[in-house]
Amino acid sequence: MVVRSNLHRFYIAVLIALAAFLVRVQAVQQLPVDYDEIIYLRRAQIYAEGIRSGNFSVLLEDDTPENPPLVKLIFGVVLATQPQQPPLDSEPGAPIASSLLLPARLVSVLFSTCGVFVLALLSPAAGIALALHSLHIRYASEAMLEALPFAASLFCVFAYRRSGRRWNTWLVLSAVALGITAASKYLYCIVAFAVLVEHVLIARRSSFVRELRVLLPWGVLALATFFVLDPFLWPNPFGRLASSLAFHLTNSDLSINNTKYVLWQPLLWLATPATQRAAVPSALDPFVLSAALLGVPVLWRRHRLFAFWLVMGVGFLFLYSNKWPQYPLAVVAPLCLSAGVAVESLRRRWSITEMLRVLRRRWAFVAAASVALLGCAWLAGLWHQGDPAFRVALQDAQQRIRPDEVLLFAPANPYIELAVRRSDSRTWDWSGARALSANQPMLDFHTANRWLGEAAQGRRGVWLLTYQALAGDPSDSLRTLLQRQAHELSPTWSQTYSRTYELTYFRFDAPYESITGTAAFGGAAVDASYGHPVGLNSDGCAQLRPARAGGLLEVSCLWRVEPHHALSWDTKISMRLFDVAGGQVLQSDQSIARSGLPTVRFDGVLLGNYFVPLPTDLRAGRYELRIFPYGGDGEYAPQVRMAVVVNGE
Repeated sequence: MVVRSNLHRFYIAVLIALAAFLVRVQAVQQLPVDYDEIIYLRRAQIYAEGIRSGNFSVLLEDDTPENPPLVKLIFGVVLATQPQQPPLDSEPGAPIASSLLLPARLVSVLFSTCGVFVLALLSPAAGIALALHSLHIRYASEAMLEALPFAASLFCVFAYRRSGRRWNTWLVLSAVALGITAASKYLYCIVAFAVLVEHVLIARRSSFVRELRVLLPWGVLALATFFVLDPFLWPNPFGRLASSLAFHLTNSDLSINNTKYVLWQPLLWLATPATQRAAVPSALDPFVLSAALLGVPVLWRRHRLFAFWLVMGVGFLFLYSNKWPQYPLAVVAPLCLSAGVAVESLRRRWSITEMLRVLRRRWAFVAAASVALLGCAWLAGLWHQGDPAFRVALQDAQQRIRPDEVLLFAPANPYIELAVRRSDSRTWDWSGARALSANQPMLDFHTANRWLGEAAQGRRGVWLLTYQALAGDPSDSLRTLLQRQAHELSPTWSQTYSRTYELTYFRFDAPYESITGTAAFGGAAVDASYGHPVGLNSDGCAQLRPARAGGLLEVSCLWRVEPHHALSWDTKISMRLFDVAGGQVLQSDQSIARSGLPTVRFDGVLLGNYFVPLPTDLRAGRYELRIFPYGGDGEYAPQVRMAVVVNGE
């Protein structure tokens, strides 16, 4: 009878996994390209080329050492079987050949399907919840790092429970799975701490020596597996591991992580669909989260190790400053299991009697507080009007706004959504809202120019309500475009509310006009040997529109900061204009970014927009603009040179 029941559960898990596979294959074909996919596939291309040529020394290097290389290596092995493609362009929105993207994504789908299968063995309802969870569908179906460590960490706990905490084949598999997890992405190693906590608690009630004899070999085998599967560490194990982990400690202190997102941001990611509806047939995430909160008492009684995993994982995500949307995936497995056991408990009784009886115990307060926290997070993060700081900023702007002005709301949480509110209206015009696509990591200059042209064209003033100014923040392009027409190239007034919102007022001498002609980057010569290196690179600069004497020379530069480097807060650029004879005509020194230094975005991209007032007696013709980054310790590499044109009257 037990064998038949196990077979029945196995067949159900297979069916659920098959359904999950089909859903993820659909997502592979419809999900837009994520910027991180370009980063990882670019490294996978290098590995693939090394495998083809027999130059295996490339396996010892990694230009993204903040994450272990195992998943990137697997992508590289797969790409080595495909036709060779030109190196990927790192520009946001750059095209990726299907022969690169699809094989890597299908590898992720296979790993993510395995994760669904393992969870379905524990609970069919949990397997269904995971199969339809949009956060898992998106990030475990893309060419990202998430699918393998998710499945490996889940199997680590599954095998550990099956081992009965005795040294056997299941415990060996659990240790190997933990090593694979660590060699794929550090975040998912939260499971190791959950296992450690349970082991210590059990040891207090039994023999500590016996439990240590089990736990110590398990940990040693996991570490050995991690080292074998991480060739990046082989040349200098301790030094490179310390450098890799130090990146996360440094990155967690970035201002963009500390001020852009709220403490409970992980709950917001878990409560909202992570993909477009065309790519995913359901949006059950809020219901899974709600059921999981109610199922915590049952999870504690039936699957205590998963309860430790869930509580410790959520606690870490709350405390860790990095709040990127894929990070909560580290707790989606125990979350779905909690939801699954809650549903199965209700199904068995066909009533809520058991749930009410359990909730009347000591967990009642925890469950009620969790539901209340979820409601607060929903209001504060998903519906901006529920935030008191937002209402205060809105009331302030409403009292100051003039009939010829417009109020724009661009929260950048997580992507720009631009809504318009006229001076004679009390409601936002959401029908005219604009939103970035899921694969667009930043609001580029051209898109911002078009949006503002639609929303503010002909207006004499604009009130911009955003999150507080950060270097590289998507809304920074909006501020820069408004700044180019404002008095003295600066906002007229700015005010912050709480630590969340910033209201900035721009008043113009003439009605707002969008830029009618733009130029692409790359028209500049970059001398990387100039000055001394500080990890700063440039993709070149562009003159945004024709310039006239007495007007403004508008230039935009795209800078990149290498991993593990940070620019000083006072980094500036010196813009020097030279005529055809080589004589310097003028000089203008400005900050390399409008605000937010000493650091930049996680992806290292920094867009600088600069305005140089031109003398009224400047002759029309061609000039050369030389741009010198510098700081308190001297001039930096690279130097950028570009041709500019000044038109006559």
